[in-house]
Amino acid sequence: MAAAKAVLDARPDGPEMARELDKPGPGQQVAYYLARGADEMPLAFARVALLGQFAVLFTMLSNLDRHPSASFARYQLHTFLALDLGCAGVQHLLVGSALREPAGNQYFQHLLGYRVRNLRVDMIESGVS
Repeated sequence: MAAAKAVLDARPDGPEMARELDKPGPGQQVAYYLARGADEMPLAFARVALLGQFAVLFTMLSNLDRHPSASFARYQLHTFLALDLGCAGVQHLLVGSALREPAGNQYFQHLLGYRVRNLRVDMIESGVS
């Protein structure tokens, strides 16, 4: 976690986010990913919530103090985590709105095989009365 905190500490909102690193909720499974440079400096960090065949990418940040290397590392990290999750049986990776991404990111996601979809989540009540 110290390496992830190094990435977060280089960001304006990072120290606040770093306090939440060690606190997954009850029953939650979280995968952590980290990209390092040749000098072992942490360059990019990602967190993914695992939900069976679904996963939710909820953190993907690069070390702002290490630009442009960290920016390249973030792309490589994203590619690695998508492949790693697929090998682990994840079939759907949910992320934020693709339409808010810059054109270059949208094209990169297209090359990785992403498909933009609108989701509607319905809450199903448990059988508890």
